[in-house]
Formats: sequence, C-alpha cells, structure tokens
Amino acid sequence: MAWTLDGNVLYVQKLTEGTKQVIASLNPLAAGTVYQVFGYDTSKVKLSALVVGESNKDAIHALTTHVTSVALSSPNPVHPHNPLSLGNYLVSAVNSSREPTIYQTIDTAQDCETPVFSLDIELFKEI
Repeated sequence: MAWTLDGNVLYVQKLTEGTKQVIASLNPLAAGTVYQVFGYDTSKVKLSALVVGESNKDAIHALTTHVTSVALSSPNPVHPHNPLSLGNYLVSAVNSSREPTIYQTIDTAQDCETPVFSLDIELFKEI
C-alpha cells in the first residue's frame, strides 16, 4: 500500500527508527578518558522505499532543499481512505538507484514501462 511524503507517493519496504545522545570523548593529558554528554539528537527515521517514475523521484530528492517540514502518512488498515499521519519531518538525505525492471505493475496509474527507483530516505522528526 502506498505511503506519502509531502504528497509524493512511495511504497515503503522498510522503516527503521533510532535515537542517540551527543557524547564527546575527552582525553586530558593527566588522566584517562572523560565523557561529556551534551544532550540528545532528535529521533531519526530511515525509509527504504520504491518510487515509480522520474518525476516522483525528483520531487522527493527536491525535499532535501526545503527548510520546512513535510508530512509523512501511511495507509490506515481500518479506514483505507483516511491515511494515518506519522508526523512532520525534515528530509535530511535521499539516495536513489534505478531498479532493473522491464515492466512495472506497482503503480497502475502510470505506464507499465515507467522506471522504478529504490530510495533510501533519512528523516529527522520535527520537535
């Protein structure tokens, strides 16, 4: 089922989440290692997804130049016409590669010879 990122359709294959602290490792001359905690980083979400078409791929790549957050929505199994909002995110990075396909049947609204791309998207949760 299709997810959307700022209205762009993508087919998520994998979603991973992570958090981390910002810790500096200090090595004073007279002692051993000292750790200084500076707080935490915002939660990071990584999506692996398929996208059909050059224009959809380019639109998602363009989100890395936005300074505003974008909405991420997933399908709702209870109410199919009312997607679940997963919150607003800043798009940190997008990497893409073209899949070796002859015909695509993922998105039937597009031509069967439309190229399919695999995207790795890194998002930061807006606080």
